[in-house]
Amino acid sequence: YGPANFALDAAIDLVKSPTADQMWLHTNMVCMNPVIVLQNAGSIPLTSVDIYYGMAGTTPSVYHWTGNLNFLDKQEVTLGSFNYFSTSHDFVIYLNHPNGNTDQNHWNDTTHTTINPVLALPNQFVIQLKTNNFPNEDSYTVKDLNGNTVYSLVPTLANTFYRDTLNLPNGCYEFILND
Repeated sequence: YGPANFALDAAIDLVKSPTADQMWLHTNMVCMNPVIVLQNAGSIPLTSVDIYYGMAGTTPSVYHWTGNLNFLDKQEVTLGSFNYFSTSHDFVIYLNHPNGNTDQNHWNDTTHTTINPVLALPNQFVIQLKTNNFPNEDSYTVKDLNGNTVYSLVPTLANTFYRDTLNLPNGCYEFILND
């Protein structure tokens, strides 16, 4: 490799989620907190950039990244919530204003991924869990878009069938099962 072609060049190296890419299916399908890999492809350190992201056809969300990346350094960035609910299956992301200036290379500022839609449940649904001989090893948690726990279960009885009816408002939730 030779020297940098541009002094100021923020780049999207990778979109880990949301994506339908087989390499990252273990962290997908998501409707919150996208994860990208940001790279500095310019010769001067990258200290800030505005990251715009969201479903095609919707108003993008904006994440204001700050840090310190030298030439070719990369950093994984977890973004905030976005308007997931769209008829599109195209997640779009683009960078703007690196270090508060104009990016000198626009070829690596924008990318998109095709995504598989997340499972849509009715507002009221049932979660069923049957414990094994070690119920202290089992639990589950439901979290909302902001990471707040809206329901959790820590079973206490071995070989017992638990059935919980949840009634949640429309939104994006994360279900975490521990065993």
